[in-house]
Amino acid sequence: MPMISGYRSLARLHDGRDYGFELDLDFGSLSPGERGPGQLSFWEVAELPELTEGQEFEVREGQKVVGWGTLLGPQGKDPVAATDSE
Repeated sequence: MPMISGYRSLARLHDGRDYGFELDLDFGSLSPGERGPGQLSFWEVAELPELTEGQEFEVREGQKVVGWGTLLGPQGKDPVAATDSE
């Protein structure tokens, strides 16, 4: 099943904690195995650890990993490269 803009889930960052976000994809959707740029809008920005370009993260639905991403830009509304694993 593809990830579409407006998708809401959890990102597991380098500190091992999960943070809720909403995904806005530049191309509207990503099918399984595809990669593409977009933005993560985190719900609790004040709770985030320091984010830097190149950090990788998992996209999770509970305990299930459904994708991966790499931070490409500044903190706040972060551009990402994401892959849906299913």
